[in-house]
Amino acid sequence: MLDFTINQCKMSRLQTLITTFILAIVVAACGGMADRRLAEAEEIMDNAPDSALVILQSIRPSDLRSEHSRALHSLLITQAQSKNYIPIPSDSIIRQTAEYFDGTSDTRHRMLAHYYLGDVRLELKSYAPALTAHFEALDLARELDDKFYIAMAARGISQIYHSNYCFSEELEFAKIAYENFLLAGRRPFTDDGLFFLASAYHNNHDYEKSVRLSRQLLDTIAKTGDKFWLIPTYRLLGLSLFSNKEYDKSLDIYQKVCESAEANPSDSAYFGLACINLGDTVKAYDILTSIPDIKKGINHWLGYEVYSALDSTQKAFDMMTAMYKDADRALYSSCKRNISGALIDYNSYKHSIIQERLKYVKTISIFTILIVCFLMATIIYFAIRHHRNQQAAIDRYIRVSDNLYITIDKLRESEEQLQTTTKNLKITVEENENRANTIITNLIRDRFDEINNLCQGLYENDTPATRKKIVNLVNSFINGFTDDDAKIKKLEDIANLQFNGIMTKLSVDFPKLIKTDRLFILYTCLGFSTQSIAFLLHDERITTTYDRRKRIKRKFTTFEGENRDIYLDIFQ
Repeated sequence: MLDFTINQCKMSRLQTLITTFILAIVVAACGGMADRRLAEAEEIMDNAPDSALVILQSIRPSDLRSEHSRALHSLLITQAQSKNYIPIPSDSIIRQTAEYFDGTSDTRHRMLAHYYLGDVRLELKSYAPALTAHFEALDLARELDDKFYIAMAARGISQIYHSNYCFSEELEFAKIAYENFLLAGRRPFTDDGLFFLASAYHNNHDYEKSVRLSRQLLDTIAKTGDKFWLIPTYRLLGLSLFSNKEYDKSLDIYQKVCESAEANPSDSAYFGLACINLGDTVKAYDILTSIPDIKKGINHWLGYEVYSALDSTQKAFDMMTAMYKDADRALYSSCKRNISGALIDYNSYKHSIIQERLKYVKTISIFTILIVCFLMATIIYFAIRHHRNQQAAIDRYIRVSDNLYITIDKLRESEEQLQTTTKNLKITVEENENRANTIITNLIRDRFDEINNLCQGLYENDTPATRKKIVNLVNSFINGFTDDDAKIKKLEDIANLQFNGIMTKLSVDFPKLIKTDRLFILYTCLGFSTQSIAFLLHDERITTTYDRRKRIKRKFTTFEGENRDIYLDIFQ
């Protein structure tokens, strides 16, 4: 019974271990799968943000392995929602994500986090914090030299300045955005940049540039067929023409806008203003009375102009009062937003970052100096110790050397005798070697002297009678020098013996050497004259053989291998 209980406990423990192991594997696999899906969503974000959002929504943050992956998941969720035009009610999640990436070296994701933090705040009309976030994104994008996000951040800054009536700053950053959209080569965004640049020129009262850029954008829309910016561009063009007092042209443009499905009451109001400036008060009055809410925005201006033209002084005065109230509200709202304070906050933020970095660098420097001092002290200690050991070894060697002096003196006499004997032997060997080389050379030249004379005579006395006389004698012998592989092999063995294996080395250094050049080198090694070589190689003119000699010598001269001097010796 006891044994059964013990075995049961062991089995239970084993089952627990196996279950724990399997669960660990499953958790690791799930985490790995979640990370792979996260990477997949990031990869397709630009081209298919809707699919990326579906993937991201299917990932549970708890399945992700690391804090970095969870922060990236929050960033990508925000990015996908922004690209799919889904309202984001709060900046709390993306703010925490930006704070996380601020503490890492991941500059790209840090830049994206600050950009989308600014984008969310801009949609929430929290302009000052949005401006700070976009400036941070712009600095990081410039650090990465990412033209697209330089443009996106600059566009966000331009929109913030536009919303706060800072039109000169709006134009400055609209230019930066458009230039970088062009450099990035992203055409739909280039249209965005061009529209906002034209709008910025209009807000800065440069109506002619606004008109020119608006017409340029309309031409692009006509070529590409992408009508996203068509009505907004017509609206901007009509407004710039109206502001430039080109009322007839403005009227035609606003006619198109008002006939579109995207028309709004402000378009009707400007259409009415163009009519009244062209003297059509009746039509302007009809437009005014057809507007649902006359006490709103631009409608006050239209009402003022219409009632002034109709001599309705009180109504005109009421409309003018409403216009001033609208302006006061806009001015008050702009002052409350404290955009200048946002820049001060941003500069303070950057200054604090620099101070933190300086503290970090200072700490690292002190730590480095301490390590260097420790290493120097260690090196000095071991150097002194090594010096002492060396000094002891030197003393020991001196004692040993004293004992060796006597032996050295005894060996010196034997060494001198050995040097004398070696010198004499070397002289004898060199003399024998020179003599042997001379004998071998003479033997080679004598062996082939007959064929050399025959070839030279045939070349110098090339007549039919001479040919008949000697052709039968030498034909078979000469042909053996060019066609008989066995005889050529023997000749190469002789050349190898005389010139330190030249033919064998030639095969290694110049494997693609043609046969005629190889035979020329062989005959030159064997001492054949140029005329004989020309005959054996069937050169019709002696100049061909001389040219061959020059070409081969040039090849050997430019060769940088270790056998270069051996090859050049045959031409000496």
